[in-house]
Amino acid sequence: MNRRKIDLDSELKKVVVSASKRSPFYNLFFRQHNVNVDRFRGFQDYDSLPIIRKEDILSFIKTHNKEMWNMDHSEHLIIASTTGSTGKRLNVLFTEEDIIQNVRLLLGCLQWWGYKGGPINVIMWEPPRGIQESISSILFKNLAKITQGKIFFEYEIEEDLLRREKIEGETSTLINLPRLWKLLEPSRIQEFNLMNLKYIFTLVTPSQLKTKFHLQIKNKLPNMHLIPCYGFTEALFVGASCPHTFESGFIHVVQQGLFHILGRNNTLNDEGTGELVYTSLDRAFPFIKYCPGDIVTIEKENGCGCGYSGINLRFERRLPLTVKIPYADGYFIDIVEVVKIIEEILPRSHVLCVYGEHPHRRHFFLAIFIGLSKVTVKSKERLIDNILEKIIVEHIPKEKIDKDGLLNTISKWRSFFPIFLVDIEDIPKEPMANKPRIFLNILEEEKMTYLPLYKSLLSKIEDFYLKNSMFNSSKR
Repeated sequence: MNRRKIDLDSELKKVVVSASKRSPFYNLFFRQHNVNVDRFRGFQDYDSLPIIRKEDILSFIKTHNKEMWNMDHSEHLIIASTTGSTGKRLNVLFTEEDIIQNVRLLLGCLQWWGYKGGPINVIMWEPPRGIQESISSILFKNLAKITQGKIFFEYEIEEDLLRREKIEGETSTLINLPRLWKLLEPSRIQEFNLMNLKYIFTLVTPSQLKTKFHLQIKNKLPNMHLIPCYGFTEALFVGASCPHTFESGFIHVVQQGLFHILGRNNTLNDEGTGELVYTSLDRAFPFIKYCPGDIVTIEKENGCGCGYSGINLRFERRLPLTVKIPYADGYFIDIVEVVKIIEEILPRSHVLCVYGEHPHRRHFFLAIFIGLSKVTVKSKERLIDNILEKIIVEHIPKEKIDKDGLLNTISKWRSFFPIFLVDIEDIPKEPMANKPRIFLNILEEEKMTYLPLYKSLLSKIEDFYLKNSMFNSSKR
């Protein structure tokens, strides 16, 4: 599949001018960075545009009490929310044509894996929701609609029902690997076969790639295709692997947009590893030189066996998310590094870190919830100490550890870094999302803690501190 050829200069100019007129955010941001929209010529002036991050948009919305876009309420728009891996959600607007266009791209990728047309049914792992659905849910629902397939929700799948009902066409789904691993039981595999499940989209994370976790799962799915893919809410569907790039985890970029690596002094590189810079083209509500917070590798594809030529992209990791725990020696803790450490020890886990402050003692903490699937832990205390030890070694200078003693440091940090082992199903996440939530900052997003999804986990933090003698003194 070759990416559609366009007049890049005219397309970019149209995007920039339209954004400046339709978006209060872009209008202000361009003026603040001295961008003369009337004189913008296209790609040759691309470097003059400012880099935009989610924080810039959220700050604008909060400061000016305005949405990012001026909306014509006569338009039929689709609203999707980012997964908020840092606890900060952003609403993103799409037209129906945006969704249809991305579904067509998805169907094109399925052709690499043998799809020859006909109905595509979809298994959804999240229940029907209101107006603000995850973008993956929206895309896959429309995949079924456009191909005249059926939608099956997880709670509806019953073996007897499937035996009674003949499934027309093939079935597809999107699911993360740890959750898929938990489902690989004979009874569920039988259900998948009855549903003619052929195409399983997923994101292969670096730790999973390193341990070849996707290959282990693939070996358990002899009649199905496991398809690494990549996308994020602001971009929708970016691309997927073909059988030739499956093992390496690289995806072919099929979306019509600009994808670069951010270099020094905000220069853009066509290849290499670094922070992704993305510009959407041919969209009514574009993102221009936007950094979604992903570290990726981009390489040119001169000709793949599947017929694709363009660029390949692989997700490497999220940008560092740092917090400071003053009473834990005051070192900055990299949340992404914490998740990486845990996934290396427990590669089939999902991790949620909750950063907050104890309401009565003004005590900062980073609670770490580790969702496990099909893993029997013989010694929870030893596992927790092992995780804490590796976190400490990565964040504290060796001289400091030698002076205070590793065991004493671990004992001290247990109060500030409570670790909980839970069932993987209890980790709050968008079930259809490529990247599960890894960090929730309840200092900035306290309203999130009122959602029923988080109550059971956050109650564990409260119980922990109630039982900890360090916090049994009187309330302030």
